[in-house]
Order: sequence, then structure tokens, then C-alpha cells
Amino acid sequence: MKKPPFTVESIQSLFELNEKQRVPGIIITQEMGQVRDYFTGAQHLIDGLMIGFCYQGQTQLKVNFTEYTANPGTVLVLLPHTLIEPLAVTEDFETLSIVISLDFIASYPEIGDFITNDKVRNNPQLLLTEKQFTLLKQFNSFLKNYYNQEDPINKGEVLKHLIFALITSITGMYNAIPISKNKIRTRQEKIVDNFYYHLSKHYKQERSVAFYADLLCLSPKYLTTIIREQTGKSILIWINEAVVLQAKTLLTSTDLSIKEIALALNFADASLFCRFFKRYTGITAMEFRNKK
Repeated sequence: MKKPPFTVESIQSLFELNEKQRVPGIIITQEMGQVRDYFTGAQHLIDGLMIGFCYQGQTQLKVNFTEYTANPGTVLVLLPHTLIEPLAVTEDFETLSIVISLDFIASYPEIGDFITNDKVRNNPQLLLTEKQFTLLKQFNSFLKNYYNQEDPINKGEVLKHLIFALITSITGMYNAIPISKNKIRTRQEKIVDNFYYHLSKHYKQERSVAFYADLLCLSPKYLTTIIREQTGKSILIWINEAVVLQAKTLLTSTDLSIKEIALALNFADASLFCRFFKRYTGITAMEFRNKK
């Protein structure tokens, strides 16, 4: 059974955080007991970026249909739109989890490099040295304590910079992984990897399945089937969500007009872009910009 997308808002509702504790687009928690029943026995689509640090105990889960076991000293990095299925969690399992929303990512474009990193996507489980994990655990303790404060000055902005520092540190650890130690990929997984690569290069200009199929020397039907089987989502959803995320980034981090954004994303005119944006977000582009 697949549950609705696992979002920052759904986690906040589980914990019943008061308004003074909530930070738009960010949640940091160590209270696994409250989500154990929600997590187990179902598939979840992560609608954001989730980073989990295993402090004690063990959990087994499938990430995009591949099984992993997380032990103490392990970091799990679940990129946006990852399909996860928890299989087993020990009673003593303890983790600190950080979840940030797609809107948060859109407001901090530098994180885009992390979520499109091939090593991160191909290695959702990262085993750290004792020194590395101890250092991150100390950092996380400060991060969690700051998050739990009520109404400190510029709380959201400070957390953005702290999380960016954490992601920068984790990126360095991923970049140190020798290519030879990367997981051997099946043909289907390589097709997905190559699709992600081409999508990251061309999504601003190309939104047709036929374009990506041609780059991969595959039929559109076969590519569509492989992407759905391997990721649990249709190829059109992947393409359109990449466009929406970039549109949100341009709306929040630039002063480009709606017409200029439509041109940058290869829409024939602003009205087509506006209809596209509202269809996928439920609000107009201007409403999204003004909300921010």
C-alpha cells in the first residue's frame, strides 16, 4: 500500500508542533516513536529532501525498490521523489531526521547541486567513520536545539545556513567515495541514471518524452515503462516537476518577470506557463511569489 507523499507538513501534523516551533519547509526530529506506526507497512514517496542519522538500533528499508540496512554510524539520504518502504525497525532504533521541502530547496538554489549529484542518488546509504559521525552528531545536537527554540530572531534564516553547512559537509563525504566502490547498476538502473542526467541538462528547454527517448536510443514507450517500474512515477511527472521546481526557484530568488521566466523555461508565452504552473501547484505564479 502506498500512502500520500511524505511531506514536511504531514510530519508537523504528526508531532503537533505549536506555531512558535514551526519553521516553513523544515522539520528536525528525534522522536521516532511518534512516526513508527505511520512509516511501517506502507510505501512512501518523499516529497522533499530527507536526511536521517542512525544513532542506535537498526532499520531495514527499500529505497526505490533496492533493500538497505541502516546501522549506527549510517546516514540515509533520500532525495526528492524517492520511493521508500520500511521493512523492519528495531525497538531501540534512534535517529535524528531532517526533512526540507521542495519550496525550501527552491529558495536555496545551491542545494540543487546536491540533489542532482549522481553519487548521492546512487548511494542513499552513507557509512561514516567514527570521527566523521561523532562530529556530525555534535553538529546535529546544536541544530536540533536551535530548531526547538521558540521564536529566536531570524530562526528560519539561521536554520537555512546551518542546514546548508551540513549538506556541504555531507557532499564532501560523498565526493570522497571512489568510483570503483559505487554500487554496480543494472541496465534498467543505468537507463534511469542517464535519464536523470539528461533531464538535469535539458528540462528547461525540453518537456517531451520523445526527446529524452531519442537521446537514450530507446522508444518512448519503453523509456516510459522503465521509468515507472524503477521509480514508481511516470516520466512526465519527473519532467514536469523538474520544471516546476525551477520555476519556483526563479520566482523566489530572482526579479525576473513572469514573461521572462516563461521564456527561460521555453514556454511559447506567459499564459501557457501560468496555466502549467497553476495546474501543478494549485496557485498562480504571482500568488506563489507574493507568498514568499
